[in-house]
Amino acid sequence: MFNTKRILSFLLVMVVTISASVNAFAAQAFVAYDNILNQGWNRAYYARDCFTAVGYGINYHYNDYFKSVVQSEIPSIRSFYVDTHGNSSAFSTRESDGSQGIISNTELGNWTDGYYKFAYIDACNCGTTDAFFKAFKMSYDTSKHQAFLGWQVTIYDDWSYTVFTRRVFSDLKAGETLNDSVWNARVESGKTGYAIYGDYFMTMNN
Repeated sequence: MFNTKRILSFLLVMVVTISASVNAFAAQAFVAYDNILNQGWNRAYYARDCFTAVGYGINYHYNDYFKSVVQSEIPSIRSFYVDTHGNSSAFSTRESDGSQGIISNTELGNWTDGYYKFAYIDACNCGTTDAFFKAFKMSYDTSKHQAFLGWQVTIYDDWSYTVFTRRVFSDLKAGETLNDSVWNARVESGKTGYAIYGDYFMTMNN
């Protein structure tokens, strides 16, 4: 005779295990930095710490932060952070020979697939327009809770900008809205010239 309780318990464990696997896949974050930047490790650390705390698995890159890696991993990512060089229509990666690979917003848009929660390109001028917001296929519909953070100005590889990024991620980790996190980062660091596209009141948990 079958033990009904045992079978039901087994099935429940299987469902929970499968659900956990699906959720883990659905909540991957990409974190990378160009390792020629002095502050790259620090900034990426704060991003990893935040994403990990809210339940994301982390795809983390520095020595292997290559264009091909971004292209291969971007379809399965749900949040994104890089500290690198950029302009209004592209940002850089590093290549194995020390040269830089360039990713345009058009290329990024061709690679992205599915739902992006939050993206922050910590690079000069990548927030000048909403081009990267659109490349991540995010929506201005605030019920979807999607947002892109970027800079509209030239930024520098120094501690003051790291303070900004640290505060953004520490507040997001604590459950603050993106708007409050960025404002608190502005007050603490004295840095302005950033832009938010999408849902200003997004949290990492909504």
